[in-house]
Amino acid sequence: MIKGENYAEIVKKARRIYHELTRQTKRDPFIRSSYFDKEKVFLNPFWSHINIKRQKDRKRRLVFYGCAIELIIENRTLPDIPFNSKTEQLFRFKGVSADGQEFTVQIREELRTGKKYFTSVFPEH
Repeated sequence: MIKGENYAEIVKKARRIYHELTRQTKRDPFIRSSYFDKEKVFLNPFWSHINIKRQKDRKRRLVFYGCAIELIIENRTLPDIPFNSKTEQLFRFKGVSADGQEFTVQIREELRTGKKYFTSVFPEH
């Protein structure tokens, strides 16, 4: 969980995590997920999604960014599937941060291409 006094500190730390991951590839940044048999989960859609939120909501979500990345990489438990259509499917993985706060990570899969995108993270309250 990212600690910080204000939004500026939290977003700086979250961006640092993101930029460490972007240096590992020349194209779209991604991480590999254990649940999806080490398939790529692309990270860019999260940042476009978070930027349309209000600053207070961004701070509330960005606190869990590091936890979300770790959950995507390490998790092997079954997700909730709240939405399924002919073109896409959503997966929601539940996690608990080191200090005991519950959060949810949302991944969207395009069924036509099989690509997966990390779209959101939010606390469970």
